[in-house]
Amino acid sequence: MEMEKLKLRKNRLFSLLASLVILMGCSPQTMDAEFYKHYLGVDILPLKEVFSYKEESAPGEGFSYTIIQYKNEGKLDFKKGYPIKDEYKQNWKVSEWKETPAIDNEKDFDIIFKYSINDKKIRTKIDEIKDIMKKKGNYYCYYYKKSSDYVESINLYIIDVEAKTLHVFNIET
Repeated sequence: MEMEKLKLRKNRLFSLLASLVILMGCSPQTMDAEFYKHYLGVDILPLKEVFSYKEESAPGEGFSYTIIQYKNEGKLDFKKGYPIKDEYKQNWKVSEWKETPAIDNEKDFDIIFKYSINDKKIRTKIDEIKDIMKKKGNYYCYYYKKSSDYVESINLYIIDVEAKTLHVFNIET
């Protein structure tokens, strides 16, 4: 009887540990400091998600916008040649980290700023991003897919240095 109880406890403990490993492996990239370090090449530590919006129009298509509060030690450090592609972005193009104002690539962001969202709160937040992108001293990079002159999918990362926030857009059409 004691042996069966011990086996049952071991099985429960194993199940609990396996569940924790699975849950930790499913953490979103937006809260993964290793993602920023190894793929984006920037030394920020995500602290908390302060805003999140997601809209799915079809499987694999949609719009998401997340704001992450971050911390870093001293001045932001961007590695040369970053971001780099992960296993999911092999067919995407990359625009490396640049300082704002983002004038040269404005057309690439039409997919964000012209996306049809009726929620006024979300629309206001997106309009605030335009101000962040026009202000000198912030940074941005992105992954994108283009057909002719039109960006059809984008993962855009914008760092608002003053507010210590990272704005993440993921749009696939």
